[in-house]
This record gives sequence, C-alpha cells and structure tokens, in this order.
Amino acid sequence: ASAVWLFMAPLRDSDDEVINVIVIDDTDENATKKLDLALRGEDTVHVLRDKIADEMKWGKEDFALSYKALNLTADDLAQTLEDIGLTHGSNNKYIVHVKKHTGADNSKNFYSTNDSLAVVPYGGSSSSSSSSSSVITYPSTSSSSYYSSYGSSYGSSYYGYNQGRNATGFVGLSNQGATCYMNSLIQSLYMTPEFRAGVYQWSFDDKFQADREKQKTSSEGEGAPAAAAAAPVSEAEDKAAKQKSSIPLQLQLLFARLQTSDVQSVKTKDLTHSFGWKDSDAFTQHDVQELCRVLFEALEKNFKGTTQADLVNELYQGTMKDYVRCKECNFESAREDHFLDVPLVIRGFGEEKAVASIEEAFQKFVQVELLEGDNSYFCERCQKKVSAEKGLKFMRFPKLLSLQLKRFDFDFQLMRRVKLNDEVTFPLVLDLNPLISGRQAPVPGAPAPAPAPETAPAETKMEEDGAGTGDGDADRKQKDKDTSVPPPDRNLYGPFPEPSEEDPYVYELFSVLIHKGSSMGGHYYAYIKSFEKDKWYEFNDANVSEIKLEDIGKAFGGEEPASTVYGGYSSSYYSRSMVSYKSSANAYMLMYRKVDKKNAKQMPAIADIPASVTGIINAEEEEIKKKKELEEAEREMVKLKIHFQGAEKPLNLSKSTTLAEATRLAADMFDLGHRFAPDCIRLRAYSPYNDMPQDTYTGKENVGLAALGLHNVYSARAMMIETRQPDEEFLEYDASTTFVKVSKFNAATNSFEAPVSMYVGKDNMLQDLKQSIEAKLGVPAQSQRIFKEGYSASEELKPPNNTPLTHFRVYDGAKLFVEEVDAMDGQEGAGDKPSRALDEMERIRNLIELLFTLPGQDQPLPEHKLTVDKNMKYGELKKLLQPFMGGLSLDEFKVSKGVSTWKTELKDEDEPLHECHLRDRSVLFTEKGSPMRKGEISCTLNLFDGTKEVPDPFTELFCMPVPENMLVSDVLALIMKRLKEEKSIEVPDVRHLRLREMWSRNVAKAYMPSKTLKENMKYNYNERTLAVQILPGPDPLRDEKEQCVYVQQWHPESYTLGPREEVLLNEDWSMDELRAWLATRSGLPAERIGVAKIYNSHFVTDVLEVPELEWDKKPSPYQSRHTISTSPLYLKDGEVLLFRDNEAKLKELTKEEKDVFEKEANSKKRSTTTSSYGGWSRKEKALKIHTADGDA
Repeated sequence: ASAVWLFMAPLRDSDDEVINVIVIDDTDENATKKLDLALRGEDTVHVLRDKIADEMKWGKEDFALSYKALNLTADDLAQTLEDIGLTHGSNNKYIVHVKKHTGADNSKNFYSTNDSLAVVPYGGSSSSSSSSSSVITYPSTSSSSYYSSYGSSYGSSYYGYNQGRNATGFVGLSNQGATCYMNSLIQSLYMTPEFRAGVYQWSFDDKFQADREKQKTSSEGEGAPAAAAAAPVSEAEDKAAKQKSSIPLQLQLLFARLQTSDVQSVKTKDLTHSFGWKDSDAFTQHDVQELCRVLFEALEKNFKGTTQADLVNELYQGTMKDYVRCKECNFESAREDHFLDVPLVIRGFGEEKAVASIEEAFQKFVQVELLEGDNSYFCERCQKKVSAEKGLKFMRFPKLLSLQLKRFDFDFQLMRRVKLNDEVTFPLVLDLNPLISGRQAPVPGAPAPAPAPETAPAETKMEEDGAGTGDGDADRKQKDKDTSVPPPDRNLYGPFPEPSEEDPYVYELFSVLIHKGSSMGGHYYAYIKSFEKDKWYEFNDANVSEIKLEDIGKAFGGEEPASTVYGGYSSSYYSRSMVSYKSSANAYMLMYRKVDKKNAKQMPAIADIPASVTGIINAEEEEIKKKKELEEAEREMVKLKIHFQGAEKPLNLSKSTTLAEATRLAADMFDLGHRFAPDCIRLRAYSPYNDMPQDTYTGKENVGLAALGLHNVYSARAMMIETRQPDEEFLEYDASTTFVKVSKFNAATNSFEAPVSMYVGKDNMLQDLKQSIEAKLGVPAQSQRIFKEGYSASEELKPPNNTPLTHFRVYDGAKLFVEEVDAMDGQEGAGDKPSRALDEMERIRNLIELLFTLPGQDQPLPEHKLTVDKNMKYGELKKLLQPFMGGLSLDEFKVSKGVSTWKTELKDEDEPLHECHLRDRSVLFTEKGSPMRKGEISCTLNLFDGTKEVPDPFTELFCMPVPENMLVSDVLALIMKRLKEEKSIEVPDVRHLRLREMWSRNVAKAYMPSKTLKENMKYNYNERTLAVQILPGPDPLRDEKEQCVYVQQWHPESYTLGPREEVLLNEDWSMDELRAWLATRSGLPAERIGVAKIYNSHFVTDVLEVPELEWDKKPSPYQSRHTISTSPLYLKDGEVLLFRDNEAKLKELTKEEKDVFEKEANSKKRSTTTSSYGGWSRKEKALKIHTADGDA
C-alpha cells in the first residue's frame, strides 16, 4: 500500500497554486517520490488523476479517488479540486491513501477518517482499505487529545458534535483553534455550583431595561438636538445587538447548553464574540490564569448595578495584610489587600530547588523577611532606621480558592522563558487555618520553618484607616494531619481535617487545570470533580472521560517512571532505552471549595435555568431544525448544470423527476420549444473539462434522475442539451470509443477552423484515425500531418501508421490538429519539416491572460485583463498597460507581481514575461511612483543610534532605489542630501555616515565606502533594509576584516555595567591579542581579563543575565586556528562584547535588590517572547475582553 500527501501552496513568484504530491510506498522505505504538479483549484479531478497516473506509471483504472464521505467515481472526474475541498488557504495539507487494485468496483466508497483527500487504489480485493494497517496515515487532529478538536462541518453555530451526549453525562467544548485554555476554565466554572447558580440568577432583561431607561433619561437631559443626531434604533434591534455582546448572557447560554444539550460538544464562538474577539484571536493561546482574571474583571463590569454586582468578590475574594513590624518598639505598619487568587512561587529567584508541595509554597508566601543593615526600615514611632520584619498575613480566605502554580519563569542564562516541570504535590483537602493572621503556624504537610525570634505583641497601624489593632486571637492548636495527595501507588483516602466554627478554613480540591507542553506553547485540559456524582472527570476540549482518583497524582509533575512512557521506552526518535523523564503535563491552576456541609450550594437543576435563556435556546433549536429540514430537502434535490452552445444554467429537480420531464424543463430554460420538436431534443451527460458529450441514457427517458445516478449531495452534475434536425439521427454513446476534437489548419488564413467532434476506437491505429479524419474533414489520409496538444509541448503523431493511438496517449478530450501537406511529407521517413500549423499552435499555446489592478486597487476588476504572448518582453507589456493608467507616463507608474500582501516589482524591460514567472491568470499590481530599473535595489533605510541602550534603536527614514553598481560613498552622499531635505538632519560630512546591513532589528556588517553596493552585499535581493549610522567623526573603517562591535565592562563588585562603546576589532585577532587590546583600554592586567558575548545586542542588557554568561569559553579542539571570529567567541558585527576583572568578587544581592531585579525580569518576560527560529523578540499580544465600559 502507498500513501500520497498533497500540499497546496502559492509559488513565491506567482499566484499559481502548486500541489506537491509525496508518494510513500510503505513496502519499500526507499520508494519515496515527490511530484510537483502545477495544478490550480479550478483544475479538475480528471487532471489530478491523469497526472498521478502518468508520474507513477499506473493505469488510470488502477486506482480511485475519494474525499471525506464523497465517492469520486468516473462521473465526478469533471469536478474541480475546489469542489471536492482541495482549496488554497490556511488548511492546505491533504493526505492521500493509495492502494492498487485489479478489477474492483470503482464506485465503492473508500472513506478516509481524516479530513484528507484519499487516492485509494485497491489491493486485490474490493474491501475498504482506508483502515488497513498497511496504509500509512499521517497525523489526524481528531485522533489525539493533545491537538485541537473541531466541530462538524455541518454542525450549527452552537453545537460542535451531534453524535449524542458523552457516556459520562457531560458535554465537551469545541476548540476554535487554540482555545483549550479557555475551555478548561469555562468547564471549571460551570462545575462550580456557586458560580453557575450566581450566573443563572443574573437577568439580561432587567439590565437591558435599566440601561434603556438610563439612556432615555440621559437623552432627555441633553435636549432634542442631541437625541435627534443619533440614528433611530428599534428596541428589538437594540436588544438583539446587546444580547450578542452581553458576556453574562452568553455565559448563561453556554452553561445551559452544557447542561441540557444531547450532543458531544458545544461551540464557544458566541462567547468569544461577546468578548469582542475576532476569529483570528482564537488561534492565539494565552495563560489560563490571566484569562480568569480578565474574565472576572469583565463580569464585574457587566454585573455593575445588578443584584449580582458582588458575585465574584463574594465567591473568590480573600483578604491579606502586607505589614512591616519594628523589632524595637513592635509598632506595625500594615495595609489590607484583597485577592482573587494566590500565586504560589514554584522556584524562587536564585534558587536551584523547587518547593515540594503547595503547603511549602504557602509557607514561603508568608515567610518573614528581615530588614536590617543597609536595608533597614525607618520606624515612624522610633523616628530612626531600625531592624524590622516584613511579610504577608492572610486575614480571610474566600469560599472558592484559586491557586496559581507559577511554573513559567525566565531563565537568565538562556535568556528565554522556560517552564518548570518539577514535582509539586497538592492535597485533596487543604487546611489553611494555621495561615490566618494571629496564628501563622506551619501548614500541615509543609516543612517546619526556622524558629522566629521572640518578640512582644505588636501594635498595628493600618494604612487604610489609620486605626491601630492587635494581631487577633491567640494561637490555636494546629492540626498535624498530613493532607498531601500521596503518589499514585499510595492510599489517597483520609483521614482529613474537618472544619469547625473555630477552624473554618478547610478546603476540598475540585479542579486541576493542567498545562501540557513548554513555555513556547502547549495544551490545556482539566481534571474536575462532579459534586453530584462524587467522581472525577477529565475535560479535554470536546472529550470528557471518567478518571480514577489516583490519576490526579499524575498532575504533580516531576519524573515520570519509564513504565508509563510508551511501554517503557523513551518517546525520542533517536533513543529507545529504558528511561524516566520529566513530564511536561502538570498542574498549573488549582481550584478549592470551602468545606461547609450546612451551607453547601447544590448544583443548579435544569429548572433553575432562567426562562429567558431557555427561550433563546428553544428559538435556536427551532432555527436549527428548520435549517436541517431545508438542507435535507436540498439533499433530496438533484442539482444539474445544463450546458447549451457555450451557456450554462442551473436546474434543481426532485429525485423522482424523469429524464423526459427534465429534458422538457431544460429546453424551456433555453427557449428551444418553438425551434425543435420534442423528439429532436435530448439531455445527455457532459464533461465541461474537455467539452465531451457522454452517456445518452437512450431508452431511459421515463426513469427518475436518482435512479440514473445523477443525484450527488455535494455538487451539481453537468448535462448538455443535444439537438437534431428531423432528417438526422442521434448518435449513441459508445464507451469503447475515445472522444477527440479535430481542428483543420487553413493555410489561406493561417488559422484553425472550428473543431469537429469525433469518436475513435480505443484500440484504433494511427491509420484508422487518419481515415476517420479523411471521412469527416476531407483531408486525404496520405496528406495528413497530425499534432496533439500536450501539457508542456505539442506532439506530432508520426508514422508508422500501424502505431496504436494509446502510444501517443490519445485519451478522451484530446485536442488534435491536422495540416494538409504534400503526400510525400505525410509518409514515414519524411523527416521533421517546418509546419505552419505547428507554428500557429505554439503561438496560441504561448498566449496567456494577465489580470491587472489600477493604482489604488487591491484586486483587479473583471474588465482589466490582457491577452499577451508569454515571450513578450516586460517593456512591451508596460506600454500595453499605459493607456489604463489615467494619463501617467511610463516613468510615473510601476508594476509588481505576486499577491496584494507580498509583491515583487518588475524592473528589467528586456526580460521575457515567462522569465518573470508570469503565467496564465497571473495578477499584476500597478501603483503610482518611479519604477525601478534593471540593476537597481530598493533600499528601505532606518536611522540607527548605537549610543543608546533602548529596546529599538531604529527610526524609519525613507525608501529609495539605488543602482547596485553605485559606490557606497555615493549612496551615502544621496542619503545625506535626503536627510537634510526631508528630515532636517544636518550631517557635516559624508564621511560621518556609515551604511550597515540590518537583520531582525539588529545591525550587522558595515559596508566599505570604496566598494559598490553589490560588492558589499553577501546576497543579492531586489529589496533590502539597511541602517544608516551618523558618526561623531569620519568613519575609521578601512579594512574589510574590521568588525564594528560594542564593548562594555562588567563590574561584578558593584553589579553594574560600564558605558557601551562602539569599536573596530580585527576578525583575525587571537584571544590573547583581544585581551591585550582590552588591557590598554581598561588598565586591567591582560591575564586577569575575562570575556563573554551577548546576543541581541541592541536590546537593553539586563545585569541579571551577565554573571550567568559563558565567560572565557573554551575553544573547540577541532579547529587549529582560533580567532575572535571563530571558536570560542564567534564574534560578529553588531554584537556586544563584555569584559571583566576575573579576580573581582561578585556582589551578593540583598533580598530587596533581588525582588527589584525579578520584577524587571518578569516585566520583560510579559512584554516579549523569543522566537524558536532566531534571536529576535516581538511583542506578545495582550489578552483583552472588550466590554461597553472599556477593556478588561
């Protein structure tokens, strides 16, 4: 068996779509073959089949095509690739399964479970092979829970899958692209009784009416003119618009669908649209904790002024105290803060070991910090700097506690974001009573903290109200039960602490939001407990499955035993040894519910769903029902495309309509009733691809269309009207013949006459064809030269005359051209003589139709097209375009090829169009402006200031065409002139300017002024982005071996960096020569100088990264010569070189200094992300939910 992979993508220099077909024979690993087939979306299945057959040397009847549930039989070969779903766009990967057959039924459906085109040849039996183990199948997103799950193509806008509710009784959520993080959070909130009940209790109608009254009052107060200025909107229209944008209402609807729908999953598009998100936003993955925070903020804005205004705070808000206490007078300055979640640090700044449990993380959260020495605290009561204790205390925990495990961190050695996969255990039941202010005892399960110094009770000053309070109640007895969840191989059950009036803060775990992947991305899913069933379930997008209690321990993270890794083997392609590895699937958020048996909220019943919400859902279901009925009725219709004399009209009829009735209706459409008698008109099958009449259905005039096999759910069937005169007879269709079209060359007019349709036997010889042409066109057989139009070139059907037509690949729809010549020239051995007919064929073949836009247009209008010879030179084409340019001269407009978002300007007027990669139906884009000439480079110039440490030291200047053979010194003179004229920037001398390459917002090689632009460039491009640098004096660069780099001294003793200086270093220097040069500049002994290199040189250097750099890296033992441009430094233009005194002692940072650095690092982490493809950084798109009151 074999598999074929089809991939559609545009050529870089063309708007053509190319299908790249990779054929893999799994019986021979060396049989891989790649086919580049130049096909378009409008090409037919027939063309695709023929090309695969020709390239693979397969018979055309040896394999069949199927796509999804669609059978592509011989009658479907006329369908376009777009018709069957091979469209050019974002989803352009298609899998084709190939299996040889011998005499099987070509109409059999070989259904591929993937959304893939399946070329399914058969293997010797007619049984379906799509599921055969010998068929290679490439990744199917539906088969792996790691990837996104998409809704059915035929589902509604509300429901993703209609196979019926999951066996668990729960409904999943369809993934829109990368919304697994949202799905996990929404399911967790839905499964929270208090939150679901609170959402249901909100009333959209009350909110809407209140807003209308408020708006009415506001309009009346502003006066009639202001009110009249706004366009009138009816209440019904206003209400419909507000319903779509109301986040609480859409959340109610989604919860109600999850609770009542009898489907596997529901869609979330209505909810995300209420967020103000575009479809593209669904393909950006965000942090689930960030979404939780933003969603709660958006809900608070929407709940404002309603009975549910305090819902979020009532359920999720806790209180903590941020305090500083003087150790001399015990005076405490404190401030109360509210929190909706608690962020728990997994591994603190500068620490090598992660916490072992969330209990330990809580202890670190409230750990007291001692302020003393240089970091002493100024006490208001003592009026001096004193030693003090600083920390956080929990005052009150909420009903629902959300914990974030901060697994995403910033690695200052790698200078990129990383994920911490360390094991962190968490309990099923969590006792937080010891953490309440006034007790501060260790949390059960946490390691015992170091003993605190004995002090007297403190007096407290609350900064919010200035009132002094004590620390609260006396210490209570701490429970010593270990509530940590043990590993999967240990007993998970009790005993657990019970809450009491004295100790109320006992929590039960009910949701674990898990992230599987790395810091660059991954997949979210959730383990959630059902309070109704007292069971745990995995909610993974559209899939919901029951799990065992011990499965929760798998979310701890850390090392996973080898026995759980693919049967004891590593997943690495290169390693098959027995291993353990650090699992990337681990808990990221935990949700706990306060244990309160007396006041516990029960899960809302269906009766608790608001009537207004039920009404909307009922209306939706009625709409879906009607739509399905219409679709079903449409599926019952036979869709026909009727062709007659070049025109095409659609005709939809019921399946029971007879062929005779369809013929009458088709004739009426073309008004043929008064021209032909009913028995002189008939409908027959037709192939638009090769303009070929097919089956005549003689004797089946009273048979229904469906019984004739004309019913196709997915596409219309092509039929043609055929007419005759009363004295003529209709010819019958003979499947054993080949349909061809023959055009006779008229030597007098040097053109071809209209083609004549003919049928020749499939086993005919060349002589038989010549005799048929003689009988039809009157050209003697011995005087014929016959040519066949081929795919890439015309081919002559040369004697001997007993050659089978199959040798010349004369198949159905072949276009033949016959030229009458001297009898001797048509015989065997006559040789290749010039042919006027062949010349005319080539002329016609070289004609291409080009579409073009006018200046200011993004797409061409239908009338803007030209038919030209592809051998025409570009200069001639431009002259043909000029009359359409509104009076612009040839030097006032330019022409580009490609697509609207990626265009390449044409500039060589002597270049033939085919060498410009222009093909039939290529689009040309015109715009006003001076065109580039041959040998010119379009340079986009940016002003670069290397003296400042800023995130982006570039300022865009202008774009200018520059001859590639112009000296760089002359280019700089032009730039200096434009800087003065256009930017008012005065440069005293052209020698004060330097031109440099620019890659990914970093400068690189400096261009030598004495060389041409082309000589300086390593690669030739039509367009380049360059940096212009203004120097304080004449450019000292004289040698190509000199590198423009930046030098900066690191002072470990003060944890600071000196000023950054731009210098020229010879790339051939040894490391010793470099150190000697640095010694003369710094005064340090050369033997004590250490060096290191920083990448991304023009982003602000963070001092935290410096100690972790590879200082004094050892050279490679495989290189005989070591220079600063080779191992170990590999220094290049534009990079930063750091040096230090290796004997200087590194300053030990205080906790406060570390906190400052960590905040700066986290800020940098949030604002930028590093691409895995290079060293550039880009802004990460912020997560926002848009509301009427502003963004959340």
